[in-house]
Amino acid sequence: MINLIKLLMILSLGSVLLLSNGCGNTDAGDVTSNSDSDSDSDTDGDTDSDADADSDSDSDTDSDSDSDSDADMPVSCDSLEMDGETVVVTLLDEQNYSFSNEIEFESTTVGSRADITFIWEDLTTDMVEQPVNPSEDIGLILVSMWDHPEEETVAIMNSDTWTMKDMLTPPGIFEVTNGETRINYLSLVSMGGSPLEEEGLLNLIDASMYSPDDFSYSIMVSTGTTPGKNARMIAYFNIDPESDNHEVIVHNKSAELDYTVDLSNLQKISIPAQTADVFVDWSLDVGPLYNSMGKDFIPTDITEAMVAHYAELSPADLKADFLNLENLAEGNIWRKTIQMGTYVNLSELTNEDGDPFTGIDSTGTWIIALTCGRCAIPAPWFLSIFSTCEE
Repeated sequence: MINLIKLLMILSLGSVLLLSNGCGNTDAGDVTSNSDSDSDSDTDGDTDSDADADSDSDSDTDSDSDSDSDADMPVSCDSLEMDGETVVVTLLDEQNYSFSNEIEFESTTVGSRADITFIWEDLTTDMVEQPVNPSEDIGLILVSMWDHPEEETVAIMNSDTWTMKDMLTPPGIFEVTNGETRINYLSLVSMGGSPLEEEGLLNLIDASMYSPDDFSYSIMVSTGTTPGKNARMIAYFNIDPESDNHEVIVHNKSAELDYTVDLSNLQKISIPAQTADVFVDWSLDVGPLYNSMGKDFIPTDITEAMVAHYAELSPADLKADFLNLENLAEGNIWRKTIQMGTYVNLSELTNEDGDPFTGIDSTGTWIIALTCGRCAIPAPWFLSIFSTCEE
């Protein structure tokens, strides 16, 4: 799904240096991931989520919640909204799951006005614990300068409230074309690919001009070459004129994502079995007001619609490995890129072989997910569970 913690993850543009667009976090659920996290106490969820968080046992919560969810009263197919032969589904807040996350970042201190070397040769696992081949999977490096001290920048990212105004200048980038696993700071170019003046680059990391008390820096390594998309890892660095270190090493623990997800309190979406002609609408006037993180749902930020089938997995199984949803589906995924608009007909979704979606059945778990492709945190903005209506 990486797509952090998901992170953001995660997760886009900002200085002559980096960062990813944030999909922030708020509502909590009843399953927490990341071995470093022992508590759900940081969640800001709603009443249902708080009740989940108060549970003494995640496994007990899963069992109770999922049995309640599965006990939903069946819906008659005759009660569905129709437009001729087309089933019309209007997405609603009560159908959405909830997701919350917090990313903890490591920071490296480097010297002032130095040609820093960024190294990711030891990056073998990304923010959501998926494998990375450092010489094959990384296509873009972004380095950004933030108009805030590091602690404040991290807080803004985790609250999903940052804007372009939080960055001092557009980021510098480097496209990885020959399997590089390290680059120098002075190799960065502009977003348009134009060379950047050495003096200007060095000025941006001059502690006498930009005090570490007021500014901070980050590097994002990504798969592909689209800025702000498919972030694999993010690391921070700060400037100290007394430091003789000139290396920033991006590694498996540079950023760690703790997340909580709740699939048990959503209202399932009923549609007829074996029916692909389903019109799904998430426009602002009728669709969700909030995304899964509790932030404003911006319909035009959705870049992909996806349906997936997990033939032998329950919602509790999906929660236990939530950021690995795509791999868990074992190829049973149908997608459509949303270039424009705030709706999709599910008959337009196709799998990796180009075969069209033909409808759901009553086996396993079927989900529909809407994702924000420019966001750092790879958690869907909207995700719900399909069920078959009664004929």
